[in-house]
Amino acid sequence: MTNEQLLLNALKEARELVEHWGGYASAYFQEKWDLAGDLKKLDDVISAGEKCVQPAVEPTEAQPGLATHEALSRSVQRRVAAMKGEPAPTFAKKPECALMHQPNAAGTECEWCGASLNRGADT
Repeated sequence: MTNEQLLLNALKEARELVEHWGGYASAYFQEKWDLAGDLKKLDDVISAGEKCVQPAVEPTEAQPGLATHEALSRSVQRRVAAMKGEPAPTFAKKPECALMHQPNAAGTECEWCGASLNRGADT
């Protein structure tokens, strides 16, 4: 389970607790402190989080770039931008590509510079 999923589950549980314990307050205090409004805010955040949180993907041989710190960092940055409604970030080319490319999840291009990795196509 990813950290994002853990946080979303914790938020859902917190929302249930607010509703449960808020139910002990009289109607007067529920209205005075806007319990329904607070629950709506939590529901909105949970709904937005569910749209952004994706199931964990375990690295496989078909997805070699996914296991690297760099790829995971970029994935988190993309998700944060999506949650904020911002465009996906672009990443600068790495100088290491001159020595060794970092395959993307599909293994078709370099994760760092976008170069095609059609291995064996020249031979």
